[in-house]
Amino acid sequence: MLRKCVFAFVVVAFSVGMLWADTFPALITKVDGNKVTFKKGMKGEDKKVTYDDKTMTMTAAKNVEIMKKGKKGAEGKAVDGGLSSAIFSAEIIGKSKMGGVPAVITTEGDSITKITVGGGGGKKKKDNSN
Repeated sequence: MLRKCVFAFVVVAFSVGMLWADTFPALITKVDGNKVTFKKGMKGEDKKVTYDDKTMTMTAAKNVEIMKKGKKGAEGKAVDGGLSSAIFSAEIIGKSKMGGVPAVITTEGDSITKITVGGGGGKKKKDNSN
């Protein structure tokens, strides 16, 4: 009986924890210290991401994990410098055709725990010089 109660408690606690965590595509438009401003994205039926017009600002956790997306099936690499990396500089964001840095943000509660920056570039062009 006690074992069933403990198991039920663990399942409920894990479920509540999952409700507070959220992962979504985003377009990061500004990074100021540990404050990250972004437009939240949403995948449509055609698997293309569209972004909201309004921006949101959230605080990154002290131990926020910043990763760069790896190739298909490969694990990404950690970004040197974290939020102070050149990827998030105003110059890079300003030059972006999309108006920001595409990423996937993971939150827990009201703070960002992980940012995975997209590979950037899309498909490579074929060399048709022959």
